[in-house]
Amino acid sequence: MTQSTMHTAIAQQVRSAKSSFYWAMRLQDRPRREALFVLYAFAHTIDDIADGPGSIAEKKVAIEIWRSWFSNGGDIAGSETLSTGLAEVIERFELPNGPFLALIDGMEADINGPIIAPSWADLEVYCGQVAGAVGELCVAIWGWRGDAAKAFATATGEALQLTNITVSYTH
Repeated sequence: MTQSTMHTAIAQQVRSAKSSFYWAMRLQDRPRREALFVLYAFAHTIDDIADGPGSIAEKKVAIEIWRSWFSNGGDIAGSETLSTGLAEVIERFELPNGPFLALIDGMEADINGPIIAPSWADLEVYCGQVAGAVGELCVAIWGWRGDAAKAFATATGEALQLTNITVSYTH
């Protein structure tokens, strides 16, 4: 599969998700747009594992396969396009594994059951995992590094996740 074909397939996957983020990502220059699409496709894929059908044990196995990908690399059956895209984006933008692993940890928390009335500290950890980590990766793709970039990503991710939780429970 060529790079162009791979990125076209990932872009189609992102567009078919009908996310409001799609159009904002489309506004980026091509390398960043492709990277953001890969990041979105990864996050969507592991979220689908956590929220989709299957037993807790099956979901944990599926999420563990993605976790091990970050130490072992290689294609994941059924997700070869995404794993190839991830490897390319991580290398091109020098993305650290930590935020990806944090996102996986957050999805694993979802697998373990709904988080009901957590302490503020637990809620902050969860928001950091499922939203702040994505923010960290986004700002790195945009070329922002350092403590200020991480603080911005964390605060913005937390705000968006808390808004998402609030909207989910009011509808």
